[in-house]
Amino acid sequence: MRFAFYNSRLGAAGAGGVLRTLFGLEGLTAGQVVKYCAATSAVAAAAVTLFTPLSTAGLSFVPAALLWMIHLFASTQFVLGIAALAVRLQIAMPWPWVLGILGLPFLLAPVSLVVDGWFDGSPLAGHSGRAGASLLAEFGAIALPSMFCAALSVMLALRVAGLSRPQQPAPPVEPVSIPEAELRLRQVLPLVPHSLGNDLVRVEAQDHYVKVVTAQGNVTIKQGFSECVGALEPFLGVQCHRSHWIRFKHVKSVKRAGSAYVCLMEDGSEVPVSRRRYSELKRQL
Repeated sequence: MRFAFYNSRLGAAGAGGVLRTLFGLEGLTAGQVVKYCAATSAVAAAAVTLFTPLSTAGLSFVPAALLWMIHLFASTQFVLGIAALAVRLQIAMPWPWVLGILGLPFLLAPVSLVVDGWFDGSPLAGHSGRAGASLLAEFGAIALPSMFCAALSVMLALRVAGLSRPQQPAPPVEPVSIPEAELRLRQVLPLVPHSLGNDLVRVEAQDHYVKVVTAQGNVTIKQGFSECVGALEPFLGVQCHRSHWIRFKHVKSVKRAGSAYVCLMEDGSEVPVSRRRYSELKRQL
């Protein structure tokens, strides 16, 4: 499982800040963590007891389950305590959890020895030599299993915490539109030379040819006018006359010329506008 890295620079932050760093959850309290550890320890203890391990085979179900629960609950508190202390010392994640897992056997061994002796009716008080040898043997017996179980428990707890975090809704995907300026004139009119650029101004029909005018100049190409007008739809313009197409961005104004109208373009040219198309042109402008 991949650990989440959180900022451990807590300074004077309290228990809430430590728990937020360890689990990545807002509003988590020490009481909630203790209750969770107690509940999971009780369930795990009952499950282990059902398998009747050799270490508790001589005990009935309730004492055996209680013995396992004490061991498991103590283990969770030792790991949490070491990890919380490491966070207080500003050790970056995930090292607080690693230190908690590695340090568990050193704290658990004496507790396990005392609890086992109490349940077996053979306390070690007054026998310092025997206690030292028993403690070393207990440490050797529980070191690897306790660290392995602690690592699994930490990964499970972090997984549960990750699932408990409120999921942020994904931001809506905005439709990507290609700016008009990025459209290449040669994509729609391949016969137009590169030297004329892409800043189209207008198009004029000349028999079986069309005159294409850009901001860089003009060229006459062999192409049908109606076909040309259909291809120029992405350039945002309009056919204002049976022989003329203009681009809106280059229109300065529209004025009356006798009984008809003309369109004044930014390049100084005047393009005729038919009375039939005048209202449509004005509406779009």
